[in-house]
Amino acid sequence: MHIDIRGAAGGSRASARVIVIAAIYIVLVFALACQALAYQYDVIAGLGQFDWDTNYDGVADGWVVSVEGGLNYEARLARHGEPDSIYAQLIRMKAARGQSGQVTLSRSLDVGSNLAIREGDTISGSAYLRGTAPHSGSISAGFDCYDYDGYLTGQYFIMPATAGTGKNWIWRSVSFTVPSGTVRIDIAFRIGSAQGWGTGKLYVDTVEVTKDVAEIPVPPEDAIPAVLRDNPGADAVYSARRYDCYVVRPDHYAYIRTYDAYNPDASVFLYQLHAATTDFPDTAPIDPMGYDWVESYHPEWFLLDEQGNRIRRADSEDIYMLDVGNPTYQRVWAETAIHNATSAGADGVVIDGIATRFESAGGVRPVIYPDDASWVAAEDAFVRYVVGYISSAGLLVVAGGGNQPWSESPWLAWMQILDGRLYESPCDGDVCAPESFDNWKSLLDSYTLFPDKIYMHHISHPINDDAVMYDLAGFLLGAGPNSYVGFRDIEGPYPRYHPFLDIAVGAPLGELREIGYRTYHRSFERGEIYANADPTNSATVHIPPDMAEVSGIPVPSGPRDLGPRQGLILLRSQPTPVNEVTWDLLGGVGGFEQSTVVNWISDYDGLDYDFVANSLYTSTGGDGRRYGYDEPTPDDDIAGGWLRYTNQTVNPGANIEYRISQGTGIDGTNRPYFALKNVTSGPAYAYLKSGFRTSTHVNGIHNGDTVTFKLDQI
Repeated sequence: MHIDIRGAAGGSRASARVIVIAAIYIVLVFALACQALAYQYDVIAGLGQFDWDTNYDGVADGWVVSVEGGLNYEARLARHGEPDSIYAQLIRMKAARGQSGQVTLSRSLDVGSNLAIREGDTISGSAYLRGTAPHSGSISAGFDCYDYDGYLTGQYFIMPATAGTGKNWIWRSVSFTVPSGTVRIDIAFRIGSAQGWGTGKLYVDTVEVTKDVAEIPVPPEDAIPAVLRDNPGADAVYSARRYDCYVVRPDHYAYIRTYDAYNPDASVFLYQLHAATTDFPDTAPIDPMGYDWVESYHPEWFLLDEQGNRIRRADSEDIYMLDVGNPTYQRVWAETAIHNATSAGADGVVIDGIATRFESAGGVRPVIYPDDASWVAAEDAFVRYVVGYISSAGLLVVAGGGNQPWSESPWLAWMQILDGRLYESPCDGDVCAPESFDNWKSLLDSYTLFPDKIYMHHISHPINDDAVMYDLAGFLLGAGPNSYVGFRDIEGPYPRYHPFLDIAVGAPLGELREIGYRTYHRSFERGEIYANADPTNSATVHIPPDMAEVSGIPVPSGPRDLGPRQGLILLRSQPTPVNEVTWDLLGGVGGFEQSTVVNWISDYDGLDYDFVANSLYTSTGGDGRRYGYDEPTPDDDIAGGWLRYTNQTVNPGANIEYRISQGTGIDGTNRPYFALKNVTSGPAYAYLKSGFRTSTHVNGIHNGDTVTFKLDQI
């Protein structure tokens, strides 16, 4: 059986299109205002369940265990929780005769004027408990409130000290007012011995901590699609509801549970640093393996200067540079990143630190990479191997590379195989310089080249609101259906949250237009976006009627001057309805032009295929399927963005043939060819597969949308 799939010339090649028909609904809401605090707001951010232990330390994500008196103890997640949960947290301890001490399971909550918990708030806490203390010991549960100097301002018990609860679960609760001067509240569950002896155990599950509020904070509807990087700031629940995409560092694993609970449709990416390893004194490593592991098992990965010294990265003395060109490093990095992401429940991985030039402390160069050309070659080998490896595990892959232009080589080639890019504004210390026009234009060009890729645009350390407006305007001018913007280190209602993120411009009404020299414009359902990207000259734009500043101040229609590097976001009094939006869901891979590594999935269970010899990477998933990755060969090659798949009777090494047929498609384009051969048992199937993800924000793809599939020739 031979099947040819050919693409048409130009931008129409085998693209999938989606048409989104938007309906307008008018909802009348009637409410009675009163002084009573009618709602309970989750201030533990959904972390009261004990079903995830991402780092396998025996303690549920977001909680810690401490011990006093040298007691022996064990911590682990144990079946079954209460009520109806999979696991509960178990603390088992043992005391020698006459030994005193205690083991404490706890989680801290910060208190402050701009935080989710404030002085004077009414807090309610509850938990399910089960356990027995050792001889002369006790178990207890409650809230400990502390001031800035670490002194108790109040202590409130969910369950006062008792010898145990027996064999059955019990539910206990308490309510209290946060005392004046409190800066931290610890939720603490304790089991201990008072010069007794023997063993004790304590089970804890379904911890709920809420405060009474007059209304639940709700993010603005149709606000700018946003990405949250690092921790969620002061109010994790609000952040979970507000953002559309999250990049989580390994030391913030616990918040993935919050995002799952309050925004299950959002995408979560695990941040992983590459080309370096971190030796931070009190923080979890942000690279997959960590300094101690590399030091113990692969010290040859450290890059050395001519004197044999290990090279540190330019921005931190605690980050050591590693050899990205080493094949073993590439394999272990990818395997560990896959393990970390799947263990955490993430949708993908952000590979940060990809660079087209080598930057180190003091400007020293490694012996094995004497110039930037050799370094780029090593980076290229890393990107192509690791992206293929991680993609074959079913994870999305986004690359972070600072503000390097991505519409030029080698980023242009890398973007063909990546799912997306994380972009950061150029910064020097705590001040971010405005973009050069070339970099700014490169950003816009990338949206045009890859309109459906994932873009995460991070604005770091902006100098003022005008700089924020310029960056936001640039983002909105080019943003596609999977584009997100975010901030770092900005003071506002919530840390890392700027009020401009609440701007609701709605869906785009078309593409950006160049309306003057380095001057651009794009219309949205609820607003108009302008930017003058020239660094020295002003520009004139023409404002339509019935527009207002984001602050609500009306703006006169007619000509208006924009200064150098100035952005302008205006909102219209009446939104323009959106009738039809078209996106290429396959992100440009429908033309089959770019060859890539061979990713495959197979249900084949025969022993006659040597997975180790014939594939650089294979694994067996929980569903029993085998996942693999091969270097392309003339008779085994597929186009970027596509995957080969076979059923259980088809040997992926002997019974299939995939290749790119050069210049045989419509108007001399490429086309894929694949075939089944020598199959002795059936039924037998071979597939060429690609796909796209649904999204949550206004110009994304939602359940119920109409998707149009177009195939030019087969």
